[in-house]
Amino acid sequence: MSAMRRIDSWEIPILEVSALAARHGSPGGAVELLAVGDARWAVAGMTMKLDGAVTKVTNEVGAAVATGGLPTVASSEFEGVASDGAGRVFVLQEGPSRVLVFDPTMAVLEHAITLKVEADHPDIGAAWTQRPNARGEGVLLLKSGHLLLAKQRDPVRVIEFGPVGDAPLGYAPGSAPAEGEPFVVAGGETSELEVLATWRLESSGPIESINDLAVGGDGRLHFVSSRSRCIGWLEGDLLPGEDMVGASAAPLPAELFADDEDKAEGLVFIEGFGWLVALDLQRAAPNLHQLALGSATSVDATLAVDPASPC
Repeated sequence: MSAMRRIDSWEIPILEVSALAARHGSPGGAVELLAVGDARWAVAGMTMKLDGAVTKVTNEVGAAVATGGLPTVASSEFEGVASDGAGRVFVLQEGPSRVLVFDPTMAVLEHAITLKVEADHPDIGAAWTQRPNARGEGVLLLKSGHLLLAKQRDPVRVIEFGPVGDAPLGYAPGSAPAEGEPFVVAGGETSELEVLATWRLESSGPIESINDLAVGGDGRLHFVSSRSRCIGWLEGDLLPGEDMVGASAAPLPAELFADDEDKAEGLVFIEGFGWLVALDLQRAAPNLHQLALGSATSVDATLAVDPASPC
């Protein structure tokens, strides 16, 4: 396959980045990149413009959480972030197994969604219960109030959560709410979603973790793996009633990693920019990288156009 290459780099004003998302509707048509880290109670925002101008803002959200009646501790455990058509920001907490819903200003915690996983769930129950630091990673909003998460590792799974009693929707291009469409949140201050379906990945090479989920320009579901240092994508749709989906992956450029401890944990596709990958670093340094395939000067809309080699 064509080699993946770095085009440009920036520094997100937050260390240990664990997830990325895009928020549309900024003035002038700019896209706001959202980033979270698992140590800090904050959401970093970077307004991305095609002329190269980048405006950075960091929104501290710990006060909003405390005001909303939830406890804050030293580590945020923020492992996923998303935004809907109303501009609200959804942040996944791994250990507490919940999604926090902030208003567009990120000053108010509007809602908290508990992600319920029964200990006797035949696929992930025991692992979810016994390994709080290997639970949900990345969050993708679906229609009808459903969510898609990845179980980070041990075992690696893609999980659909939805209201109690709902049938699973799975995932195919078009499953996410359209741009400008709000995500369906239950009334009141809290709600609960349960596991509706899980899928394992079948690939030619090992995928040792999933650390973020993203939708590509072709509508396919993509992911980034910190342990395998690759970007992967599903070869087909997530179908209700099936428990496996084929996946392929492409290795990330070695030049992104200056240290063995550097981890690729955030992934997002933004039209005009292409693929952006964020690194969890222990130092201040460029940690957001724009990537493309091959030697072409344009940014590829999808990684899945070429056959893949194992990570």
